[in-house]
Amino acid sequence: MTDIKFLDKLKSYDRNNIPKDVLDAVGKTVKDKANFNVETIAKASQAAGGLARWCVALYQFSEQYKVIKPMLNKVEELTLKSN
Repeated sequence: MTDIKFLDKLKSYDRNNIPKDVLDAVGKTVKDKANFNVETIAKASQAAGGLARWCVALYQFSEQYKVIKPMLNKVEELTLKSN
């Protein structure tokens, strides 16, 4: 977090192409409610709490994207065929 471009990197993170091994690791952490509690983290540090929320949000997004991505691909395929 000492990287001066850290916030820019978070903002521009490619959420549609998160590697599976990263998602698996984050998923294990996020689901471990005994050791990963966003509210507890935020009480200790606002910055860490914000980063924890961001991690949870990206993980939840990726779970939903798995469902939606095939639908988006189909729409794109149909659009290309009609043009």
